[in-house]
Amino acid sequence: MARVALDHLSVRFGQVAAVDDISIAFEQGEFIVLLGPSGCGKTTTLRCIAGLEQPTSGKIFFDQDEVSHLPPRARQVAMVFQFVSLYPHLRVRDNIAFPLRARGEGRAEIERKIAWMSKIFDLGDILHRRPGTLPPGARQKAALARAVVREPRVLLLDEPLSAIDEQFREEMRWELRHLQKELGMTTVHVTHDQREAMSLADRVVLMRAGRIVQAGTPRELFDDPVDEFAAHFIGSPSVNLIDASFSEDGVALGEAGVPIRLPERHLEALRRSGLRRGRIGIRPHSLRPAGRDDHAAVPVERPIAYAVGRERFLDFELSGQTWRGVLPADAGDSLPERMQLDPARIFYFTPEGVRLPVA
Repeated sequence: MARVALDHLSVRFGQVAAVDDISIAFEQGEFIVLLGPSGCGKTTTLRCIAGLEQPTSGKIFFDQDEVSHLPPRARQVAMVFQFVSLYPHLRVRDNIAFPLRARGEGRAEIERKIAWMSKIFDLGDILHRRPGTLPPGARQKAALARAVVREPRVLLLDEPLSAIDEQFREEMRWELRHLQKELGMTTVHVTHDQREAMSLADRVVLMRAGRIVQAGTPRELFDDPVDEFAAHFIGSPSVNLIDASFSEDGVALGEAGVPIRLPERHLEALRRSGLRRGRIGIRPHSLRPAGRDDHAAVPVERPIAYAVGRERFLDFELSGQTWRGVLPADAGDSLPERMQLDPARIFYFTPEGVRLPVA
């Protein structure tokens, strides 16, 4: 396994910067997820690491070795794609053995490695079957085994779970995370699914328009987003956002100017910023029914309560916008008249969408 470092990496297609001057390092054995919307540059970045795409500028290092201009074979990477590329006429065991035979390994060593992959990926029952007879999850495990059996320096995964039915995807996420930790292999995984990223990654690299917006643990991106895009992209249900006006006396929300009582340290931070307008954000799980003296309470208008699994959500209007909060499981049928924004978890954004710290 290798430490991967990207040094001012850029890829341009004509006037379009698919990857725009990114620098970041992935440590040995780390599970990194490149996350972002379509067209943000995550797959192009992965293809550069693999050697399938040449950077316009910048360098790529595996440990101390620069690999920027090496062909894919020389980089000792393995890549698994969204759609499984197993040989349909070969049994699973022969698919796994194929790259080993191609590089001339002996029969005994090949058998040893097939037995190793069979144990790691629990393939014993399907080794003698052909890919077309397998469910999608089993086919993807076989593809992963074929990639890993070569013991690459870096494992690259391009949306490997998106073609699997939702009912099996959760199980495959758990298995993939478990397998990566057992193998200890540096892994870079591309996805547009934030739930997948948050459940798999040691670190998430959130990208937008070819640049890195934020990199950190899943918890850091959820609790401490650097801007409005990061706050909105991470989390399900999505963050509640509303325009706000700031004055010496306090904060008012939305076009109706709904006043909100905030802790004094928040108000002082807003005063120091000199901002007169911005936006406030709060995650649905940080909204709760308000008590009589709670800070940061807002009125509930036209509420609708409904259950999603074990959770009970409340949709309500705030200054003409629909907001979502969470109700206690034992709340019964009564609906609150006010909801409280947990003051410790309120996000404040400038008009340009940059997060304003209040600590």
